[in-house]
Amino acid sequence: MHGRQGTLAVLAVLTLLAGCGTAQSSLPTNAAQTSTPLRTVNAWFRAINTGDEQGAKNLFADDPVQTSWVSDAPHNAFTNVDCHEVTPPAGAEVDPRGASVHCTFNEAPGNWMGNPDSYLTVGLVKGPGNRWLITTYGQP
Repeated sequence: MHGRQGTLAVLAVLTLLAGCGTAQSSLPTNAAQTSTPLRTVNAWFRAINTGDEQGAKNLFADDPVQTSWVSDAPHNAFTNVDCHEVTPPAGAEVDPRGASVHCTFNEAPGNWMGNPDSYLTVGLVKGPGNRWLITTYGQP
């Protein structure tokens, strides 16, 4: 009986270790994290704040080079992030495959991204698998 319990204990430990593999756990690419425009943008800020450049790039539809600066961003580059979806004006033509999210925040000082900003608007498009992906960001 001891032999079987020992084997089960070893298998349990190996299973736990396998779950801690070398893959980055912060990659925000799963369906739940990109199921809405707001979740995608929050995942993007989280990737930036943790230095996860690949995770940030995975959230872009076309031009992930827009995130090349992430590797220079300090840890927790954006604090007090507050985002909300932008509601189109009444009567405006709405593309159900597109969305905008407006965010305010405190940006860490430094020359890693130019002058510190306090807000961005992020444009998104519904991509393959109904994932919301970033197309643009900036200040209108």
